Amino acid sequence: MNAHNLWGTLPGTDEIKPPAAILREQATRLSDLTNHVLEGRVRTIREGEHIVNFLDIVAPALQGYTFTVLEIKHGIEFYPLWYKSITANGSPASYQECQTEEAFLANLKAILSSHEIRKVITSLLAQSKVQ
Repeated sequence: MNAHNLWGTLPGTDEIKPPAAILREQATRLSDLTNHVLEGRVRTIREGEHIVNFLDIVAPALQGYTFTVLEIKHGIEFYPLWYKSITANGSPASYQECQTEEAFLANLKAILSSHEIRKVITSLLAQSKVQ
């Protein structure tokens, strides 16, 4: 007996970019910019009904020292999403909300190019190069 398709035509996903994909692009960019002295990595976990992603900077030469730059979480739909950055002193900021991909990109750019994150990258690069 041949089963019938009761799902109908499923929507395409070409026009949708998950927030985790945006983080992975930036993780790859960091690895390339530092000639892989530092590595950008994205971790994903489930927290209740939320999907949670972390953007990490990893220093392989420092026994895999890992600094978490950002945490984002969202439900089954990508937006709104909530994010919090981790400051250079290790204390997390409170969650902030982004309603759209454009808002998320603007906030992500501000975090990644911030003075605090630049200090972390500079320090990890310097320490990694002497190992």
